Amino acid sequence: MQRSRWFPRRLSRRSRLLTAATAATALAALLGGCGGGEERVTENVVIQPGLPGEEATTLPPGTTLPPSEDPYTEADVAFLVQMVPHHEQALEMAELAPDRASDERVLGLASRIADVQQAEIDVYVRWLADHGLGADGRPDDRAGEDHGDDGHSGDDTSMPGMASEQDLAALAAADGTEFDRLWLTLMIAHHEGALEMAAEREQEGTNVRVGELAADVAVTQQDEISTMQAVLDEL
Repeated sequence: MQRSRWFPRRLSRRSRLLTAATAATALAALLGGCGGGEERVTENVVIQPGLPGEEATTLPPGTTLPPSEDPYTEADVAFLVQMVPHHEQALEMAELAPDRASDERVLGLASRIADVQQAEIDVYVRWLADHGLGADGRPDDRAGEDHGDDGHSGDDTSMPGMASEQDLAALAAADGTEFDRLWLTLMIAHHEGALEMAAEREQEGTNVRVGELAADVAVTQQDEISTMQAVLDEL
């Protein structure tokens, strides 16, 4: 699966600190071994690199490095929380294809979507659980509480591209070429909604792993949109 260029991989803060500390240690060892046999003791220092555009900071010898960090924002969590029901609706639509579609390309697309998006749901839920969050984006001990306006709601109306109940009923009642055309039309709109959510996450998200997941969605679903549109144009 291709990776988007939207989310360049960045070293974590701990990785930058460890890299700098290792370099400082190596330099100290080199200096300690020079001087024509004269004994020299050099204390190790820890260099904390700054953010882009900022100067590095030299920390006193013996400074303890902070624990490993995996920072994330509300945008990262909201993306995963909303993508779960978004993908679930795509699975619901894909499950209708085997008994109703007449075009082999539609059947192939439905099968691919079923396989890929179920696997992605599992990854999203696992990331949330690993960070002590429930499927609704709240801490495990608060899962299921009223969301209010915290932006983590998985309500269908809050997500772009979602098919309405009327759309799904019409799709379930269709057959043959009529089904193929309606399925492609609804799924293209559904994928475009996922692209919009991935773009929103890009604006305020910071977590590297969530960025990778959003990039996968953007690349994969953009490719599928192109394929589905080409098939729809031929029907």
